[in-house]
Amino acid sequence: MRRAHQKTIEAVFAHSTSANIAWKDIGALLVGLGAEVSEREASRVAIFLFNEVRVFHRPHPSPKTDKGAVVSVKKWLEQHGVKSKDMRYATVIEKAEGNFSAYVPDLPGCVATGATVEEVEMEIREAITFHVEGLHEDGLLVPPGASQVEYVEVGDRSPGDVFGYPDDDLKAVYVKGKWQFSHKDGKPYE
Repeated sequence: MRRAHQKTIEAVFAHSTSANIAWKDIGALLVGLGAEVSEREASRVAIFLFNEVRVFHRPHPSPKTDKGAVVSVKKWLEQHGVKSKDMRYATVIEKAEGNFSAYVPDLPGCVATGATVEEVEMEIREAITFHVEGLHEDGLLVPPGASQVEYVEVGDRSPGDVFGYPDDDLKAVYVKGKWQFSHKDGKPYE
């Protein structure tokens, strides 16, 4: 998706609906998302996208789209996972040998490493930004953040249960219904 399309998405998804978006920009955005457009009678335009056909009234004589049409386009895009650039992505952070690594399931190839959890979180944010910018520059769609993360408890835990890897410096102790992490020497893990 081109930067001009991203600006149109941001205008469509703005908190206060604008009546100052040119229809040609909305049309170009929809075509950029893969839409087929066909003219109909009486200034109507049929848009085939997401395996659906929606009919919009092309504004005239003013080139600006009215608020109702902007809201309709926004809802349609939201229904199919198109969002403004402020996207959220599930990120998996793993302890590796001597450092931490992170990857983003919805952005294949988007990875980062860091010496600490905080560092890898910072690095993966930069990697996501770089990855998304690259998709924009290549004219490709940016996939929505669709993955979800959930912790699943298995088995019964008793106070004092200890979990950890034999060669790892970290350990986890189950206390009052929560895991508490520390280094093997007893210093709190942060």
